Amino acid sequence: MEFLGCNNCIYFSITSSTCNAFSAGVPLSIIDGQQDHLSTWPNQAGDFVYQPFTEEQKTALDEAQNAENYDEIRATFLTRNNPEDVS
Repeated sequence: MEFLGCNNCIYFSITSSTCNAFSAGVPLSIIDGQQDHLSTWPNQAGDFVYQPFTEEQKTALDEAQNAENYDEIRATFLTRNNPEDVS
């Protein structure tokens, strides 16, 4: 899998520059692409790593790009992609 940056990850919050793995803020070296997040880091929470959007999700985000609830729309992808939610 290729790392396409935090903005392309279902776990990343654009408005706060945080994610499930880094609730206090994603390290700048990951955000700016100097390092990837394809495997866990020692100081992160849980075992969250880069998870790209599906094509359907990309389309939905493109359509909602200027919506006030953009982060909420992104968050809905988490519940649909969480392996723990799969029965």
